[in-house]
Amino acid sequence: MSSSTAAGHTADPEYTPKSYTRIETLPTKFSRLNWGTEYTEKNFTETDLLWDSINPAHEFIAMDREWARAQHWPESMHLPSDLRKNVYLLESYHLLHCVTVIRKTFWQAVRREPEDSFRYAPPHAAHCIDMLRQYIICKADNTPLYSFGDNTVGDEQYRKCNSWDVLRDFATENSACYRDIPLDRDPSTFLLGEHFGYCDGGYDGVKMGERAGPWKHGVVWDGNECTEGNGHC
Repeated sequence: MSSSTAAGHTADPEYTPKSYTRIETLPTKFSRLNWGTEYTEKNFTETDLLWDSINPAHEFIAMDREWARAQHWPESMHLPSDLRKNVYLLESYHLLHCVTVIRKTFWQAVRREPEDSFRYAPPHAAHCIDMLRQYIICKADNTPLYSFGDNTVGDEQYRKCNSWDVLRDFATENSACYRDIPLDRDPSTFLLGEHFGYCDGGYDGVKMGERAGPWKHGVVWDGNECTEGNGHC
């Protein structure tokens, strides 16, 4: 890979498969990604509440079948209440669902809870881990992260992020009114049709989170000012 390619000057693919799904480009904004947030605090009573409040089921959208076909979206199941619409899942929400599955399964295993009490079967978590592996390879993010030999690699560095607010609004406007299986229901007896007909009012419980702990290195700055002691001269 040449230095110009590594810097982002890449050529488009030689061809686009006819079955490639056409999607709109989301607006972007710059956000700092932190080594730790309230989602990693040691108070599990509080962190469990934060994680459990995430609503990945907001991912389910219902789109007009003819419109979807024109965008090369694949055929999908029909919305039970409107056969003119197909049901789709938005990938970012699906991957977020996978993160919640992995976290839940990990801590249940660490606590040595009986496997038959796991909320998600281990093969589900294994699928999620592999899905994240494939997605990371697919995206091949070439952002260079700073390091000083400790475990706070890239802490507080800016990333150019797609707008989650716009994604959330799109999902809300096209909601399939889907819910996950309630905790008090047996997944083996919960019918597919019982998932639908429950709108969430636009709530997905997703937020970036606030920084937890001190900023260790302080090497990430705004602008290119050169002042004594800031390391940028």
